[in-house]
Amino acid sequence: MKSEPTTTSWAGWKRILYAALAFVVVAFIYNLQGQVTAYRQKRDLEKTFREYSQAIESRDYSAAYAFGNAPFKEAISPQVFEAQQRSFESQLGTLRSIREGSFYMHGRGSPMRWVGLVEEIRDYDKGKLHMVCEFHLEDGRWQIFGCKRTD
Repeated sequence: MKSEPTTTSWAGWKRILYAALAFVVVAFIYNLQGQVTAYRQKRDLEKTFREYSQAIESRDYSAAYAFGNAPFKEAISPQVFEAQQRSFESQLGTLRSIREGSFYMHGRGSPMRWVGLVEEIRDYDKGKLHMVCEFHLEDGRWQIFGCKRTD
């Protein structure tokens, strides 16, 4: 025998549906501020990466080095940083462009600590160079923590 749905069972499903919808709305409102903040941080990180890339492309190594944070600058001197950049060109030819590849960013804790990983793809006359650069948000601005060659 097939039973027909009753109005009481439909009323129960409607209550569950309304409760689920209310949960989604509350979760959306609760997370809205975090989503807006994450969007702004992503936009700022992309802008910082573009400015850093433009400094490297224009061979303004002191300006590019200035994007480093304190641990970065403790690990590498401006002279060694510039020598590394010139070494890439001596091996691979003239740098034509730098572009962003994959991008990952997250924030944790309270207060929020933001970290971003940006794949850097450099096009030279004789080939490509792939790097991953780690950025940290410090004192209200994104700074390079370190870069690693990945190819």
